[in-house]
Amino acid sequence: MPNPLQPIAQAELFARLAEGHDARLTVLTPNARLAQALQREFDRRQLAAGRTSWEAPDILPFAAFVQRSYEEARFEADGEALALPIGAAEAELLWEEAVRASPWHGDLLSAPAAAALAAEAWDLAHAWRIEGAIAGSGGSEDAQAFAAWCAHYRRRTEQDRLIDAARMPAALAARLASGATRPPAMLVLHGLELATPQQEDFLAACARAGAGLARTEPPSAAGSVRRVLRDSPRQEIERAASWARARL
Repeated sequence: MPNPLQPIAQAELFARLAEGHDARLTVLTPNARLAQALQREFDRRQLAAGRTSWEAPDILPFAAFVQRSYEEARFEADGEALALPIGAAEAELLWEEAVRASPWHGDLLSAPAAAALAAEAWDLAHAWRIEGAIAGSGGSEDAQAFAAWCAHYRRRTEQDRLIDAARMPAALAARLASGATRPPAMLVLHGLELATPQQEDFLAACARAGAGLARTEPPSAAGSVRRVLRDSPRQEIERAASWARARL
């Protein structure tokens, strides 16, 4: 993660978002649920301030931001050279094709299930920057099968000039480095505490291309802690479960 990240309080963030799209500020979250929650809170504050209309803030999950940025890059001057993006469903069909074309196909209980697991492993390998080790994994028969499926999938996508979500961040980072693509003026991370190495690389590329990076500060709240003793581990578990149920 680029360091240091500028801290920004939620009140300041909402004030910046209220400036509209001219502020060129984008908020990145780890998932859609958190993006929707922040959107609702922003709308609530706008209504409380007496406004009847406002620009929708640019708040979206990290993966959605990468996908949108890639789609926008395809409309730039040299965008025709970019590979065609495919979704998870299309990618899984290609993975199933790779599985069925391999010598291990007859030993599998379900080719679609194996394809889904291979797609997940491919995504994780790229997220943690270990995709280069797949070809030389060797070892067990499972590892050899996965390496063969990856090789088939890679050839198939390169042949048809296709790109999946796992490889979009690296492709965009290269365009940011060359100046072909510009990032927003400010990227604010909200709830994105555990970034993968791939996400860190992408954010660093955005920073080098001129984007400011900030992280929201959680609102402070007073709290109290007390220790409760019970006679047995079972009573401790029951007490903890009762405490959790009361709050759910």
